Amino acid sequence: MQEGTVGGARMVARAVPHELTRWHCYLMARDRRPTLDTPPINAITYHSTNSHLIVLKEHLRTMASSLTTTGPQVPSPPVTGLKAGIAIYAQVDARRNRPRAPHWALVLHPTTFSEPDVRVYHIRGRNGVWTLGHEVCELKTLGNLVGVLSLGEVAEKESSSRAGDQEGGSDMDLKDHSLDTLDTYLKTLPPTRNGRDPSGLFIWTCEAYVIRAVVDLEEAGALRRLPCRPGEIYDWTKKRIEVLKKVQEEDVADEEGENVDSVWVVPFAER
Repeated sequence: MQEGTVGGARMVARAVPHELTRWHCYLMARDRRPTLDTPPINAITYHSTNSHLIVLKEHLRTMASSLTTTGPQVPSPPVTGLKAGIAIYAQVDARRNRPRAPHWALVLHPTTFSEPDVRVYHIRGRNGVWTLGHEVCELKTLGNLVGVLSLGEVAEKESSSRAGDQEGGSDMDLKDHSLDTLDTYLKTLPPTRNGRDPSGLFIWTCEAYVIRAVVDLEEAGALRRLPCRPGEIYDWTKKRIEVLKKVQEEDVADEEGENVDSVWVVPFAER
């Protein structure tokens, strides 16, 4: 670092790329001929007019911009049109007459989640025993539907599928990401932990089951990259559920959510 003056003002010159230094010297030599009182360029002490500084500033900005590089822009894979989401159902403890943790279910449909034939993948627990609850139905028939956290549209299959890479995962290779293929795969997932639980939760629950299914679909390339890690999905989803409840209670569609034929949908990722 060197010090000097510009127009009588003290200036500190920091190290700059060689290309910028060359521009600086060019501009100095272009508009002024050396005089007896002109110090050497490398002394960084010189007199200049305001016009010189303005021109120099513009050229420095241009050169700096050209030196700035960004990572390669990876295009998003084409989508199938198939929609995926997490349906949220309010629950009440009948004995204590107070709200319970909401029920989660993974849902798929080619068009909207308000149709009567949505594919639903979830588990139900009774006396410590978990059973599969897969069905094809209208979401509102399963309980007090709060709404759906949209995971976006399912992406088309790329060259490789990584579903089941986690320990204990299924070795099934997804031939494509069609509704029928995903349906077949999701039905192979057991209702119990089975030695594989990426949720990070202490106990096995319907939430953990859905998180495992969502992580599998992401690893398979069917879902775009999630906004959080597998172990953070539970806490992230709880925050998005509060947004879902808010838009439902206010009954006003905005950038956070929309009402599609009486089913409220909020994006899983923040906008």
